[in-house]
Amino acid sequence: MPGTPPLAAGTAAIEEAELIESKVGDINGLPIYADHFLDPLEGRFRAAARRMREAEWLKMVEDEIEDELNQLLADELFRAEAAARLSPEQEQGLRAFLEGVREELLSQNYGSRRLAQETLRSERDQTEEEFLARRRQEALVTLTIRDEILNRATVSWRDIEQRYNRDVELYNPPPHAIFKLISVPASDDAVVKEVGDRLASGEAFASVAAIEANGFDAPNEHTRAARLDGPYEEAEFFGADNLNEAARSLAPGEHAGPINVGSRAYWIGLIEIRRDSVSLYEAQRAIEQQLRSERVAELQNQFLRTMVERSNMTSAIEDIWRRLVHIAHERFWVNR
Repeated sequence: MPGTPPLAAGTAAIEEAELIESKVGDINGLPIYADHFLDPLEGRFRAAARRMREAEWLKMVEDEIEDELNQLLADELFRAEAAARLSPEQEQGLRAFLEGVREELLSQNYGSRRLAQETLRSERDQTEEEFLARRRQEALVTLTIRDEILNRATVSWRDIEQRYNRDVELYNPPPHAIFKLISVPASDDAVVKEVGDRLASGEAFASVAAIEANGFDAPNEHTRAARLDGPYEEAEFFGADNLNEAARSLAPGEHAGPINVGSRAYWIGLIEIRRDSVSLYEAQRAIEQQLRSERVAELQNQFLRTMVERSNMTSAIEDIWRRLVHIAHERFWVNR
């Protein structure tokens, strides 16, 4: 919606109290009241007003009110569309569904209608009639989405293949070389000999790497993962050339050392070359769900645009939006 002033000058004379309590318009016959609309947003708006500049805050408020209005409009238009299309059989099924909802509500409140009504008032701020009307609207919206959108959001095997091929690097990232390292003072002959002897005896590299003298204290510190963007034989894993040369000579399960770099003696163990590839077969279900979600959203937006154009409500929605933004500004910024 356009970033116009919250209200035109001609409406500025409306009293603040009247603005805050007033009806600000209708969406397809559904009255919109400022208090009822803004109350759920009050906490976010007041919190944001304490940390934002006014222009930034107002933009956030405009966007959130627009989103909420669009959702209200979508729900109401979907409901009206479904109600207009209901067959006698569907109407009968809907009545049976709502009767089941009513019975479930009673059973949750020990069969007491009075207790059920009190529960609805305290937990939802609704009467029984409002609660059932809301459930009816939700059922109608679901019916419309199912008939007009879900049944048309088909995904073929070719669609899945094309998406997999488009995102092939996502499913087949470059492999990683996983190293473990040991670093001890090169001048400490006893420690250097101990590490060499333990490795020569066949002790697992990871076990030897846990030696107290290892300069990499924690297990996650003496494990390094290096991404391979090219041939292993040309990779640069470490900052020192002699460490890289030794690393490039290794196959998984092998180690090299000691290799002196400055005052430290290093051993390098290549644990594995990890390839986290996901095949088309493994990825197909996730890709299908992704594509279906995208198509449902696209079809829903198309369907909603068609209904909005047919309802001629664009101008009315913008008027409601301006009034609500103006009221929110007065209520949560000017009087904060």
